[in-house]
Amino acid sequence: MSETPASPPKKSTRSTKTADTTATTAAKTASKAPAKAASTATAKAKSAAPKTAAPRTRKPKTATIQVTPEQRYRMISEAAFYIAEKHGFDPSRSLDDWLEAETLIDAELGGGTTH
Repeated sequence: MSETPASPPKKSTRSTKTADTTATTAAKTASKAPAKAASTATAKAKSAAPKTAAPRTRKPKTATIQVTPEQRYRMISEAAFYIAEKHGFDPSRSLDDWLEAETLIDAELGGGTTH
């Protein structure tokens, strides 16, 4: 079995390391200068273009509220009252007001009535 000799520890001083790093960084920057200018022009062109926001979608309600039929009825009657008030308590709209209130309350509850 032959063992490979261990490499001698590297001696470096802080000033040499900093000088090497600075020289390497300067060389990299100089070689990338034309590419950076082109990418800057592209970025400016993109920022000048009008931005359209992606449409936000609402997350569906996952939790349902459980209420008794009596509680649901009271909620609907109160909502129907306020809807009718907006329409001047027109008696010809009473059924429409009630149905609108049912739709609103059922949407709020998420279909969570118990029977």
